[in-house]
This record gives sequence, C-alpha cells and structure tokens, in this order.
Amino acid sequence: MKKKKNGFTLLEVLVVLVLLSMVTAALFEGLSFTMRVRNGIFSQIDQQRIGVLQSHWIRSVIAATIPLTEPREGEFLGKKDTITGASTNTLGGVPGAPGRYTLTLENKDNVLKLNYTDQYGAKYTLGTWEGADGKFVYIDNFKRFDRWPPLALIKEYQQLPETIILRIDSVKQTKYWAVSIPGRHEAKSTAVQIGI
Repeated sequence: MKKKKNGFTLLEVLVVLVLLSMVTAALFEGLSFTMRVRNGIFSQIDQQRIGVLQSHWIRSVIAATIPLTEPREGEFLGKKDTITGASTNTLGGVPGAPGRYTLTLENKDNVLKLNYTDQYGAKYTLGTWEGADGKFVYIDNFKRFDRWPPLALIKEYQQLPETIILRIDSVKQTKYWAVSIPGRHEAKSTAVQIGI
C-alpha cells in the first residue's frame, strides 16, 4: 500500500501565489483609483472655497465704496488695471469706518495677480490665475468705460460708476465679477469727510 502524502505540491503552491498576487494587485489598483478620485474631489472643493472667498472679498470692498467731499484726496479713480477709492468695508479695517483701498491687477511671469492694498500699506493677494489676462470695466448709464471718470466726459459723470466689472480671461474660461455700488454716487455737503 502506498503512503498518503501530507502537504501541497510545488505546482499547487505556485498557483496559489499567482492568484494571491493578482488579487493584491487588483486591490491596490482599486485603492489607488479611489485615492485619485478623493484627491480630485477635495481639490475641486478647495478651488470652490477659494473662489467664493475671492468673490466675497472683491464684492464687499467695492460695493461699500463711498464718494468723498472736498478735499477729494483718495477720491475714486479707476483704470483698466487699478482701482483706488474709499470704502466702509476695507479688509482688516473696522466695519463701517471709511478707509482707502487699492485693487491692482499685476501680470508677471505669465501669472495674473489681484492685489489689495489698504490705507496703511498692507498688501494682500486676493487671487492668482496662470496664463490669464484681466481688466476692470466701469458701467454707468448703460455705457461701458475703460477708466473712471471717463476722460472726455469728466464733468458729466458722478464720482462713482453704477457698476464695476472685474473680467479675467484665461485659456479655459472667462470669469466675471460684477459689483453694483448702491447708495450715493456723488458727494454731497452732508457726506462724511475722511482724512486719508
């Protein structure tokens, strides 16, 4: 009689090892895919949060822009790449207290930056866009201008435009932030004078 063998043959062990390595590879591939999807979702959520924060900062400062009485040092001036004015909602300032601000679009090394500078010289970057170009546009009385006050019509227009648009053109898309300025657009004798 033949003795009964205990154990596995070499071929059986090799088959089990091959199957185990295939299952392990499939699990690692699935885990890797899941991590890539997770990182992509978190990246999109971060981009949306940054966009919402940028939009809030830009809108809150511009919407609270106020006209100034004489002397008009710090009076609102707008160009394609710069806005200078006084706002009651400056970043880092006391809410409701007027302060001077400057928003500047700076394009350097193919990166567009939107910089904010307060009356004390503190500078913050509100947004960066690679390979983009941007400009401010001023709307008043259904007319569009590249600067404020308009050069040829300075006497005909008030101190503040009705709406300011920030336009960012990139390869992927064009973004717009349109901000309307409520309240007075021209200083009156009862307006608050601030020492800026």
